[in-house]
Amino acid sequence: MRLFLKTVLFLIGLSPIFLGVALWLSFSDQALINNNLQLSHKDIAHARTLLKNNDPRYMQAGTTRTVYLSEQDLNLASNYILHKNSLGGVSLQLDANKLNMLATFEIPLEFTQKMPKRPNRRFLNIEMGILEQDNEITIKTLKLGQLSISSVISKLVLRHGLPLLDQTGQYQLVLDIIKRIDLQPQQLKVTYQWNPEVISYARTTFLSSENLQSIAVYYDQLIALQAKGIGNQGSILLLLKPLFQLAQERSASGNPINENRALLTLLGTWASGQDIKQLIPEMTQQPPSFRLKLAGRKDFAQHYLISAALAAGGDGSLADAVGLFKEVSDSKSSSGFSFTDIAADRAGSNLGSKATSSLLAARLVQTYFTNGVTEQQVMPSVKGLPEHMSRIQFEKRFGSVGSDAYNIIMAEIEKRISLCCELTN
Repeated sequence: MRLFLKTVLFLIGLSPIFLGVALWLSFSDQALINNNLQLSHKDIAHARTLLKNNDPRYMQAGTTRTVYLSEQDLNLASNYILHKNSLGGVSLQLDANKLNMLATFEIPLEFTQKMPKRPNRRFLNIEMGILEQDNEITIKTLKLGQLSISSVISKLVLRHGLPLLDQTGQYQLVLDIIKRIDLQPQQLKVTYQWNPEVISYARTTFLSSENLQSIAVYYDQLIALQAKGIGNQGSILLLLKPLFQLAQERSASGNPINENRALLTLLGTWASGQDIKQLIPEMTQQPPSFRLKLAGRKDFAQHYLISAALAAGGDGSLADAVGLFKEVSDSKSSSGFSFTDIAADRAGSNLGSKATSSLLAARLVQTYFTNGVTEQQVMPSVKGLPEHMSRIQFEKRFGSVGSDAYNIIMAEIEKRISLCCELTN
C-alpha cells in the first residue's frame, strides 16, 4: 500500500511536467495553414443562390431539406469565419466517407501580450482524419503539432468535450436540426429539418448580447431623432453626428469599438431595407423607409452605410465583394455597372474598418463626426467615373473584373479616397 501511495504521489508530481511537455509539443512557431481568404463577387453569387434555395422565410417548422456543399464551399465558409475572427486557417479535403482537415489556430495577440514573456510557439497546428459510417462520426486520427492523440481520447473529446463548449443548449439545437451527413468525394450532403429557433441562435452567435443591447440603444435614439424630424431625409451626416455623439458619451464608461459597431450595424440594416426585428425582436416601431442621401444620391448613402456596417463587423473583404456583386448584377439590369457606387462602397468600408480597428481609432472616428464634417470629407468625388454601363458596354470597355483597365479605375478610386477622407489617413 505504501509503495502504491508513493507511486501515485510520484505520478501526480510528474503530471505538470507531462502537461508542460504536451503543450510544448502541441504548439509551433510556424503556421501549417495560412488564411489568404479572397472573396469574389462570384463567391457572393453562389452563396446567394444557396441561401435563396434554403430561405427560412419560406420554410415551415419541421420542413426537411437536403443541401449539397462542395469542398470549395466548405473551405471558403470555414476560412471566412476564421478570418473574420482572426483565428487562423483551415484546409478541408472530402472523400467517400472521409474528411481530412489541416488547420492552424493562432494564439490571440491580446492573450500573448498579457504574458510576462511572449511565446515564440504561437501556432496550434491540427491534423485530423474523420470517418463517417451509418451517420456516425469518428475521429480516426488526430495530431496536435508534434503530439499524436489516441483514438480513445479523440472519441471522448468528440462525445463529451464539444457540448461543454456550449452552455446555452445551442450546440444540441444544431445537432437536432441536422438529420444526416454524408461525406462524398469533393462534396458534403447535409439533410436537415428546419427549426425557427436557429434564427435566434444565429443572431446571438454573430452578435454578442452586449452588441445587441447597444444596437437597441441606437435604435431608440434613431426613433427619437426621427420624431424630431432628424434623419428622415437630407444628408446622412445630419444623423451620423448625433448618433456618434451618443456613441462618444457611452464610450466614456464603455468600449468605443463595440459602440461604433452597434451604431453602424443598425444603420446598415436600416439602409439595406432589412427587417430590424431580426436584430431587436422586441422592437415596437419600424423606422420609416430609408430616404437619406450622400452627395445628393440615396444609392450612395445606402452603399456607404451598408459597407460600413459589414466592415465594422470584421467583414471588410465581404463588404467589397458584396458591393462588386451588386454592380455585376446591375450590369445585367437597367441600372448598369457603376464605378461611382463602388466608390461609395469603398468609402463606407474604410469608415467601418477605421471605426473598429483600435480603441484609439474608434474614439477618433467618434470625435471626427461629433465635431462636424462635410460630405466632401467622407465621400470622394465621382466626377468622370464610368457608371450605368450594361454588361455589353462594360465588357467592351473593361473586359472583365480584375483586368488592367478595370484596376486602373479602382486605383483612381482609392487615390481619391486617400485625398478626401481624413479617416483613411
